[in-house]
Amino acid sequence: MAISAPSDNEMRVREPRVHRSESTRSRAAERRPDARRGDLDRLLALIERRSLSILELRLLLELEEGAATIPQLAETLDRDPRDVLAAGRRLADVGFVRRRSIGPERHGLYSIARPGLLTLRPLLTALGRSTAH
Repeated sequence: MAISAPSDNEMRVREPRVHRSESTRSRAAERRPDARRGDLDRLLALIERRSLSILELRLLLELEEGAATIPQLAETLDRDPRDVLAAGRRLADVGFVRRRSIGPERHGLYSIARPGLLTLRPLLTALGRSTAH
């Protein structure tokens, strides 16, 4: 039976752990705020303040990627077109999306407006994405 020499990983010596006081830890956390957490907190406050539903938020996220009709959005989001239409109308009423008619049947084409983009920015930042616009 052969005995092998310990590997580099096995020979590493742990450095002694330095214990910080609770006040030192909290001061360090104050100096280095977690930007993603702050962005997420701002987003959650914004959603609460603006009373956005999950469907409305998902609709904004889809429209951030490009304009679409209600049937397209309903298919993408796997939701009833009537629900998507109601959410789109509400978002248009508050200025988060724009609607324009296209084609001979005057289908509504929805696109995200600047206030909608500004609403999404904290979420996109928390997700590590930037706006396409």
